[in-house]
Amino acid sequence: MIVLVLVVAALAVHRLTRLVVADTILEPLRWRILARWPADDTTFTDEWVTVNDTTTAGAPVVELEDGLWAATSPHWLGTLITCVWCASIWVATAVTVVLWATATLTLPAAVWWLLPPALSSVAATWDQAVG
Repeated sequence: MIVLVLVVAALAVHRLTRLVVADTILEPLRWRILARWPADDTTFTDEWVTVNDTTTAGAPVVELEDGLWAATSPHWLGTLITCVWCASIWVATAVTVVLWATATLTLPAAVWWLLPPALSSVAATWDQAVG
């Protein structure tokens, strides 16, 4: 049974990490964070940059080409929400802590909350493989 819990937890971590790093639904939040704390590979368009060569939140940027800007001082938070490896360790830690905290519950009660992201992970991976 523990193997099943680990598989479900791994699939849930996969899906929740993708939610943080790449999914469209969190894109507006991700861009607001990146405007304030850019990652080392964050690029901005003119709509995100003010005329005094800084992002809307005041982080310094440099113009790469006409209408495309890049951050000059990357921040760890921006990297955290754009890097799968970086985000996955924290998502896995959160999942592990919640599993540990609910360990006294019956197994189905401790794992039920992992099923939606785990099943979504399978569906999304299947869609990418087939579609």
